[in-house]
Amino acid sequence: MTILTNNLDSVEIRWQPVLAASQYIVEYRLQDSTTWTAVTALTTSVWLTNLLDCRNYEVRVNSRCNNGATISGSIQLFTSRGCTDCTAINYCGSAGNNSTNDWIERVSVNNYSHVSGDNNGYLLIPNTSIVLGRGDQHRFGIKQGNAYVQEYGVWIDLNQDGDFNDADEQVLVGQMGINQSSDSTSFTVPVTADLGTSRMRVSIRWRDAPPACDSFAFGEVQDYCVRLIRGINVDQVAGSSDQLRIAPNPFQQNLTLSLDAAVTQALTVELINTTGQVVQQQSWLPDATGTMQLPTPPSLPAGMYVLRVFGCSQQW
Repeated sequence: MTILTNNLDSVEIRWQPVLAASQYIVEYRLQDSTTWTAVTALTTSVWLTNLLDCRNYEVRVNSRCNNGATISGSIQLFTSRGCTDCTAINYCGSAGNNSTNDWIERVSVNNYSHVSGDNNGYLLIPNTSIVLGRGDQHRFGIKQGNAYVQEYGVWIDLNQDGDFNDADEQVLVGQMGINQSSDSTSFTVPVTADLGTSRMRVSIRWRDAPPACDSFAFGEVQDYCVRLIRGINVDQVAGSSDQLRIAPNPFQQNLTLSLDAAVTQALTVELINTTGQVVQQQSWLPDATGTMQLPTPPSLPAGMYVLRVFGCSQQW
């Protein structure tokens, strides 16, 4: 499923076709609501309209097959437009006094990336598309302007109280050694984080660990507005069954699926990441052995994934 266009009060949803599906029922709701709104579609796209400003929504695409069975799709999260930025809260000042040789060239979080160059010690980016799910693991990358020894830290105001002093609010510490221009890692947002707009601070300092506040001699600080949302619940993404076995676990590039069930129709296999995105999809008609080799993309980031196998009458 793809959120193709996100306008002020509407979004366009597109998805891959499902074998033997006669129509699709797209359901969406506010994240804290128990009531779904349903829209029926005969094609693989639909517009959801009259959305509230700056709210977290859940959406899923259900396929109705020719035999009348309905298979529920995986839940994906999105945030509607109209959010205020994080500048309404006053945070402690922090900056590098000299960033001529020690600056942040690029910061990336999941699919978001920002290249900035030298900003004289401090930069605020109020409008971003950074969305962080509670309890989810998020990819993080940082690149410096020159290849010196740099220490870096990342903080998120998890309870939106205007500081970075609370437990677990420093989500990353790291180092780039001499002649090392960048670093890639990941962090997990605690499940206790408050939902809403907040601030993430990324700081880099020559040779010493940077503080969350205060200025220091050599380095740079960048502040980003982020959205904290409820993380993906694996139970919502896919069912499980002793009939389906997956090996190896953990895996690198190839998975072997074994299904102990009589199947006479083609199945759909989906590999889903922790943000609810389907990163790989293909068809599978189990043979007499009931096994399948699933090669995964070499560029697939390390992390937790959910495997979903379903047809018009069953899912695993």
